[in-house]
Amino acid sequence: MGREMDLRVREAVTSKLRDPASAMFQNVRKVPMFGDKDSDQGPFVYCGEVNSKNAFGGYVGFAQFGVTPMGDDGRPSTGSDPVSIGDPSDPYNPGTSLTYMSFCQDQSGKDFPGQPVEF
Repeated sequence: MGREMDLRVREAVTSKLRDPASAMFQNVRKVPMFGDKDSDQGPFVYCGEVNSKNAFGGYVGFAQFGVTPMGDDGRPSTGSDPVSIGDPSDPYNPGTSLTYMSFCQDQSGKDFPGQPVEF
């Protein structure tokens, strides 16, 4: 189920982009949602950064994303996950999403390492 969920999360993120085929990912990892952030026990939040082309065909810069792949019943989602992507070009949302801040970083804004994920 692990790799299948990784691909569902990737699809959930790219579905929010103007040009999904141009998506480039970095610093993607699974971070435990609750408890010890160094644990390998889930449920997990997928954290990372994505860059893609805009309407003019240029890359806009990496934006942080957080995906909580869980259904309402606490079980792994079927793929219609809530995706929160910060937009670095929006002055009212300077690239940090609420999901990312809540689950992917500590209170000082330092990223939790989590388990690396390759998309």
